[in-house]
Amino acid sequence: MPHAPLTPLLLLLLLGCGEPRARGGGAAAGRPALTTLVLSDGELPSPFVCDGEGCAERALGGFVCDDQTPTAETVVVSGHSLPPMYLGGDAETLAAAIACVNPALVVLDTCYGFSTPLLQALASAGVRARVVGARRQVPGEGLRYGPAFFEAKDAEARAAAVRWGVERTESWVINAEELAVARQEVEAMSPEALTERLQRVHPNLVNVPLGDSGTTALVLVSPERFRRPSSPRRIEATPAGQP
Repeated sequence: MPHAPLTPLLLLLLLGCGEPRARGGGAAAGRPALTTLVLSDGELPSPFVCDGEGCAERALGGFVCDDQTPTAETVVVSGHSLPPMYLGGDAETLAAAIACVNPALVVLDTCYGFSTPLLQALASAGVRARVVGARRQVPGEGLRYGPAFFEAKDAEARAAAVRWGVERTESWVINAEELAVARQEVEAMSPEALTERLQRVHPNLVNVPLGDSGTTALVLVSPERFRRPSSPRRIEATPAGQP
């Protein structure tokens, strides 16, 4: 019995010539590619030095995502940040720029970078990369990058080579469900529990674990959440004849 002729779509699928799947940011085929893209605030010189043609630096302000914007295996976020603002813009602006280049690894080389306003914005933008960053103020010379960051191929191994001084940084693959659980945990905390986990004041950043990953993120909490309910004032009766 003769076989029906293959349709063009079925033939493409059988030959493995279908449209390529993006890692998470939806990068378009045919765009130029970089190994590393440094996103900076355009004001402070980035301590991360780009070497070779595979690395470029772009200021977040005025960043345009189009068919000429290169994809990048790694994005390094470098510049001044203080949640909920990152590189002089909001978390959504930075997340959109990162999603545009579709990285496998994001390095938050910025103060208090490993914080949920940005992590949530990345998740909402469709980024599914591994993210590495610090929950503390980053020194002027930036994070430290060991040889494996430049030599290893695996994103997890490269992330492990990034350090805050001699201390390890947080490393985590974006997971929207773990972010939701962390947010619920913070919402249920008492003022005392929030104070115990406080990492920084003004803005108030609280340490909260992300699932069972062994990773801790900073959650931005409003000042009102730290106010303890006042006790009713007890009024004593004054004996007659006394002021």
